[in-house]
Amino acid sequence: MGLKDATVRIRRLAQVGSGAFVEKDLIVTAGHVLDAGGRDPVCSEFSIVHPVSGHKWSAIAIWIDPRWRNESDPAGDIGLIRVRPSTTTTVLVCGAFTGGVVTRFGYPASPHDPLGASATGSVTLTASLLYATDPNMQIPGGASGGPLVESQGQLVGVGTGLGVSCRRALQSEEI
Repeated sequence: MGLKDATVRIRRLAQVGSGAFVEKDLIVTAGHVLDAGGRDPVCSEFSIVHPVSGHKWSAIAIWIDPRWRNESDPAGDIGLIRVRPSTTTTVLVCGAFTGGVVTRFGYPASPHDPLGASATGSVTLTASLLYATDPNMQIPGGASGGPLVESQGQLVGVGTGLGVSCRRALQSEEI
């Protein structure tokens, strides 16, 4: 049980993204995954699917960082979704991070990766953004919001795909 077990696919209308459980009933993802399309995400229902187990949830977004909602600031590209708790859910623990090697994971919209795709690369932390110069760290469509974990498996960010190398870093106190 680990990264793949904690990661889910998020869908609303034609929008697709990824996210990761940080509590048995709480999923973290990119803010733009939740507010795509200009509708009020806090009032919208999302379909959550765990592609490995096939488990499905209906969910509602409960929070999007105001920096993203109000200004589309990449430093605030983060959101949370609440689902009915599941006893079989794998939860990622948030960890402190100052830079180094991370692994990203998500469920791209491509039918070639129905069970997810990952990549590993070096990143540096600047303010609240992780920057990667490794082209392997680019976030494919549908994988936005997927977890970024450090070598011990602790969650340190979410993939945002904004620009070529910008990823949202998490501070554990935000969750």
